[in-house]
Amino acid sequence: MTAHLDPRFARACTLIQNERVCADGKIDPSRKIVKSPQGLFIATIALLLFLPSTVCAVPMALGQVDEVCPRKPIGAVDKIPPLKDVSRSYLTVRNAPGFHAEPLILKHTVGDKRLTVIGTRHISNAKSPMYRLITVALDAARPELILHEGDAPPGLGLETASQAIRRAADLGFIAHYASQHGIVFRSADVPINTEIAALLADHATRDVFVFLTAQRLVGSASHPDLSATAAAYPTFLGDYLQRNGLPIDPSWRKWKGFVSAYEALTGRPLASSTWSGRQFDPTVNGGPLNELARASDRIRDQSLLTAIRHGWHEYSRVAVQFGVYHVLAIEPILDNMVSRFAVTQDCAQ
Repeated sequence: MTAHLDPRFARACTLIQNERVCADGKIDPSRKIVKSPQGLFIATIALLLFLPSTVCAVPMALGQVDEVCPRKPIGAVDKIPPLKDVSRSYLTVRNAPGFHAEPLILKHTVGDKRLTVIGTRHISNAKSPMYRLITVALDAARPELILHEGDAPPGLGLETASQAIRRAADLGFIAHYASQHGIVFRSADVPINTEIAALLADHATRDVFVFLTAQRLVGSASHPDLSATAAAYPTFLGDYLQRNGLPIDPSWRKWKGFVSAYEALTGRPLASSTWSGRQFDPTVNGGPLNELARASDRIRDQSLLTAIRHGWHEYSRVAVQFGVYHVLAIEPILDNMVSRFAVTQDCAQ
């Protein structure tokens, strides 16, 4: 995961990483006991000052946080599961268990807390069996909050399920389900301006420009209509990229500027007949756009984990809908995060 994120993430992590897992803070027995009255007084004062400030450094999935120990330490350091604060590489998710599941469903329960994470495919066919299985999972989970991928267009949840799926695939289905059941529905994705700032911290402006335009304007479908894309390009450039903080070179103002930048970065001509979304598939090690896709997804994964931690502190039953690649990537962190939450629940008792 990238270390260069908008400062908002650091503040969010501080708020949510309230893990009270503590060492017992024993005093070094090798120290000599001071027997004079003055010495005992000084030692007592030092001890009183020392105990409240005892802290335990708990490395967490999204950073390193020092937390004040509770008044009654649980002495359960041996109960803390081994730390797995590194996400699964996107280059290995295709080999992970559950990759071919449609959908992939992960379930975690800690006391009265329940978390159901659903890894979905972006399928626009409303008759796909995936949607029936998602319904079964959500009916069983009875979530109070659903965290979702992307930004839901206005009115998406008010359409029929079939209409919503045709319009926004898995996001449309989740929006419809949440609307029908009166469930709080919230994006767990990173704001585009934050994503752009994070990408620019590690990549050239031209490369970020080409990646975002290729992935989000041209898209992943084969044989795209490049004439229609060129017509939509000025609006995308101004309303999506420039408005969200991407510096725009004057040479990019026209469609041919993007074409030139794309060909310079990828080393291949831009043509509808050879276009493939595989070039920005994060699970493929095929070129600079694949690398940028992985960087983007790692940034979005941090936002997702932050939202899950917030959500599980607010609600007892939380469901998550995100693309299966993302779910498999964060699974090691998620397992560890839930296990640590279980330990802190014991600590609070």
